[in-house]
Amino acid sequence: MLCSACWDTSRTRTFNDEGARFVSLTGTHRKRRRKYIGASDVPAIIGVSPWKTASDVYYDKTAAFEDTKDTVNKAIQAGVLLEDSVIDFAAQSLDVKVKRNQFRVHKEYKWASSTLDALIVGGDQYAYHRNEAIEAKTTSMPDGWGEERTDQIPIYYIAQVQWQMFVTGIERVWVPCLMPDYVLAFKLYVVDRDEDIISRLVEQCGDFWKDNVLAGVPPAHTVPAPRTIQRMKRMPDKVVVVDDKLVAKYQAAATAQREAAKVLKEAKMKMLESLGDAEVGSYDGGILRYHKSVRKAYTKEVPEATYRSLKIKEDPSE
Repeated sequence: MLCSACWDTSRTRTFNDEGARFVSLTGTHRKRRRKYIGASDVPAIIGVSPWKTASDVYYDKTAAFEDTKDTVNKAIQAGVLLEDSVIDFAAQSLDVKVKRNQFRVHKEYKWASSTLDALIVGGDQYAYHRNEAIEAKTTSMPDGWGEERTDQIPIYYIAQVQWQMFVTGIERVWVPCLMPDYVLAFKLYVVDRDEDIISRLVEQCGDFWKDNVLAGVPPAHTVPAPRTIQRMKRMPDKVVVVDDKLVAKYQAAATAQREAAKVLKEAKMKMLESLGDAEVGSYDGGILRYHKSVRKAYTKEVPEATYRSLKIKEDPSE
């Protein structure tokens, strides 16, 4: 059930006449994103994104960030570079022609936007796919993806494509995905417009835009990622008053962490001490192993090394 937010999965790309090319998400791209709630913001706002929180989206819209070159992880970069091929697979499967990278703003809700990876605009089967679009995905984790040609895709992508349909008025989004299935395989999924989901998304995102972004009030029940905090532009001479309770809570947590680390280390040493000169020990719930491993040399500067690792298996019959 869709409820209540996603790391901003919008790809950092632009397009020219030759197709897609990868660019850093700076300048014009970031300025445009600050003006709207986009489809990739929605999973985070409603609380279903595995990558980002509503707080991250809030600061993306409201905070000033250091003007540094964005770093993009390898998974995102691979998705950007493979996007055209994934779209091509869907277009060929559906026998349609597409127009890529279509940015739209909702006619009534001017704070709501969406960029379609591809809009279906023609082809031999266009009559059957009029008012439809394509949202390309790549993943290394097929969990959450079900039977092909169904809407069995991760919930955060359901939220994203339903938002696309809300903004653009289209009725269906095809979701091709390149994923591992013994070998790399293209698979095609489809999500139909759902007015009930859309109405809930519009309500929650509208409240977020009005009560948080426009009001300048951070979301109360989420926290931003460390990278969001680190990127914020700060004024060296500015001093603000911080709630004593926040400082006390942090200090208490830091103390508890240090004490827990000490207890953990002592418990581990006592347990290993009880092995004597054995590598394996048994207990009522299973067995523990303290085996020697050898790490091969990488270079002359990083020679071969041996170390021991602890593994506990609770069910020795497995």
